[in-house]
Amino acid sequence: MEFTAEIDIQNHAKCHRNGLDAGVQRAGFDLSEIQVPAHGITVLAHIVKDEPFFLQYWPLYPLNFVYPEQAISQNGGFMADKLEVLDGWFGELLDQVDELGIADNTLVVFMADNGLMYHYEGTSGLSQLIYRGGKTDFTEGGIRVDAYARWPGAIEAGSRAADIVHVSDLFTTFARVAQADQYIPRDRVIDGVDQTALLLNGQHHGRRDYVYVYQNELLRAVVKQEWKMHLPAPGMPAAAAGVYNVLRDPREQHPLIGHSLWSAASFQDMTKRHMMTIKKYPHNTLGKGKPYEGIENLRPESVETVNTFMSWHP
Repeated sequence: MEFTAEIDIQNHAKCHRNGLDAGVQRAGFDLSEIQVPAHGITVLAHIVKDEPFFLQYWPLYPLNFVYPEQAISQNGGFMADKLEVLDGWFGELLDQVDELGIADNTLVVFMADNGLMYHYEGTSGLSQLIYRGGKTDFTEGGIRVDAYARWPGAIEAGSRAADIVHVSDLFTTFARVAQADQYIPRDRVIDGVDQTALLLNGQHHGRRDYVYVYQNELLRAVVKQEWKMHLPAPGMPAAAAGVYNVLRDPREQHPLIGHSLWSAASFQDMTKRHMMTIKKYPHNTLGKGKPYEGIENLRPESVETVNTFMSWHP
């Protein structure tokens, strides 16, 4: 996943509703699947002491494909209306951060996962815009997402950055910011790079100018700066690989031969080096087993959901 960071301080409307899932992890404290913002705010107040803390807030709420009962506008589509409600919920958490007096020393990142569900364009209220595609695609519409970072004591309000950031960079960056980089494993390859300089110094200070784009186990594209190569289908010659300038052709519709002539060899070298690394350090197996395996404190409704899901499998 790749996203263009939109660093800004956001103002959020207030709306009172609970029912989302979150995970909270901290030394000596571990809660998962709690309801927020109501319970999440309570837990946040409980864990904020003198030690660093980490709170995950994963609202899957927009994905049930019905209009929300608490919709504010009721004219934007079932997903767009829920995003408006979600904005209020997230705003309540930010209000709590402010009230606890920890805003200047707390980094908050708000982002989506992969592209929009363009398969439901129209009724959902979501539409493809500058980028083509959505979830499951390797085009920019499937892998780029907006991201917002809030850290009043360190990030300049209203600033923006268009550097490439991969989702794996969050792990490494959070560890550095929290002075916990000694806990980053040294016995394996860590994909994420430390993007603290981008947060503190702004645009053009990112430490990544490339990304490898997969669909499950298949490498489908390679990005280097503003250039992107779509890998040819198996059995096709390398000359069949399309190269795009995603700044000038963000919908990836015009693979120009001139781009391929000077960039193809470099992309092929990047791909070969990557595959040599994967051969030495194979990918982890994709998770296809029981959801939430290893988590012991699931809410009862989450346990019921897991049991229902597993009943569909032999």
